[in-house]
Amino acid sequence: MGWAKYAEDNYEIYLERIYYQSSTVQHPQIKVTTVIPPVAAAKVEISVQSAGEPDFKDITIKCCDCGKKFLFTTGEQSFYESHQLHMPKRCKACRQIHKKIEERRFWNGLL
Repeated sequence: MGWAKYAEDNYEIYLERIYYQSSTVQHPQIKVTTVIPPVAAAKVEISVQSAGEPDFKDITIKCCDCGKKFLFTTGEQSFYESHQLHMPKRCKACRQIHKKIEERRFWNGLL
């Protein structure tokens, strides 16, 4: 069996998988559904539905380290959601201190 036959068989399997595959991508603002036919992606159907933007409001959070209250703005909330991050539990100053402590632990552990 030569490489050409092997590549041809794999290409047919690839086309069958693409034909039976229907993928849906979830996003807070856009829902995209794609269906790719077996003719090597000759035609692509895309339907876009707007899910609407979530309503963010400024939130006041109490820092777990120093106990001071800090503002979690709408811009920060949209950034955190777009990057799939958790809400902060420390204020900016305590975050920087915590980051330095963790960095020192890391480098001291290597020595």
